[in-house]
This record gives sequence, structure tokens and C-alpha cells, in this order.
Amino acid sequence: MRVLIRLMILVLVPLSSNLRSQDTKLGYEYIKLHGEKKGLAQHNYEPVMIDMEYPYFTGDSTSYEFLNSEISNYLFESHKTFDKLCGSFFRDHRRDSSDDRTSNWSVIKTIDVVYLSSNLVSLTSFYEKQEGLNIFFEQLATLNYEMDDKKRLTLEDVFDENYKKYLLTLIWFRLHQLKDGNNNLMKFYTETLDNVLTQQFYITEKEFVMIFAKGEIAHRIYGDLVVGVPYSEIKPIMKMNLVE
Repeated sequence: MRVLIRLMILVLVPLSSNLRSQDTKLGYEYIKLHGEKKGLAQHNYEPVMIDMEYPYFTGDSTSYEFLNSEISNYLFESHKTFDKLCGSFFRDHRRDSSDDRTSNWSVIKTIDVVYLSSNLVSLTSFYEKQEGLNIFFEQLATLNYEMDDKKRLTLEDVFDENYKKYLLTLIWFRLHQLKDGNNNLMKFYTETLDNVLTQQFYITEKEFVMIFAKGEIAHRIYGDLVVGVPYSEIKPIMKMNLVE
């Protein structure tokens, strides 16, 4: 059981430090941040809390500064710093919560490095936010960067101009193989069937992976839908080399 405290705690802990990079000029270590305050005094609620875990990049080039800035913008948004984000969230709790609330207030944000080379960085992120009984938000997203030009990649950067039909065929072939918890094939919304791609993708050493958010192309009960395509199959439409 988590020990409840009255004041916010800030913890900065390197979790790992070496670093799966093919480029000796760019490395990273994972950082964990935690802030919390005690819930309503007369109830045994879990504390209001914010948890974050993310890669902090280091190196002797400007790449690490760019990546850390991008990650900071994603994590802290308009608040700019972790302390200010915590302060704002705790103020919202004091303003909007009441004694009859039974749900927790919390923010969880994590970022993982799934691929890192001399010119490409691929990250996945998870974001969950709960504010009392009525507001709940959850998102699995991706961040992909080409480091020479310091830009975030889109499908149009990765593939040639005629990619869509070819990629639709590959992605939806795999989607149609997915099964639910009862081992039945999943059912998709008619308006999206065989006709929707997403800009949420990431890169691994072996395949190109696309993520469809919960409820985007099928009922939310299925959760996020993730499909991967080997590079050998998408090679005809690739205009940039994703893996060194």
C-alpha cells in the first residue's frame, strides 16, 4: 500500500543508463518523476498523484537537446515544468473534488524508446488521466523523429506518394486476422472498413508498426489495435531507409 503524505514529493531517479544506440553521440537513461498529495482527510482515498517515466537523452550533439525539448513539451504541456504541472493538477482537485467523491485523481505518462539509430528515433507513449468520477482519458501514441532535419515523421515522409492503397492492403489484411477474447474475429466499423490508416506508428529493427486508438476503427471494448508489417513487405513503397 502506498504511504500517504501531506506534501508533494519529487523524485528524480535514473532507472537505466546504457543505452541501445548505434550512435555513440546519442544515448539515454530513464527518469522517473512522482508527485502526490493526500486525498480528502476524512476518507481513506488513494492520494492525488502524478507519475511519469521517460528517456532523458545525452550526447555531444544538438540532437539530445532537441529530443529532450520535444519530450518535455509532451510531458508538461503548457505548464513547462513538472512542479507547475503538479501544482495545477492539485489546485484543480481542491477546487472540483467534494466529500462524496469515490474515484481517484491521477495522471500517468510514460515514454519508451523502441528504436534508436544515428538518424532515427522512435518512441511510444502512454497517457492516462483521471479526474474524479466523470473524466477519464487514456491514449497510446507514438513519436518518431528524423534527426538530420530535426523533424517529426509522418507517413508521407516515410513512404512514396502512391503508398496509401498498398499500405491499406497490408495493414487491413492483418487487422482482419485479429480476434477478441472469445477467439472470434473482430468486427470493424463499416465506415472505416479497409479504408483507414493512422499517423500513429513506430519503428522497430524488424517491422513497421501501426497503432489504432481505442474506438477509432472498432468498438472500444477491443482496446488499442496494433499491427506490424515486416520491412520486406513495405519496401516497394518506402522512400527512406528506416533501419540501418
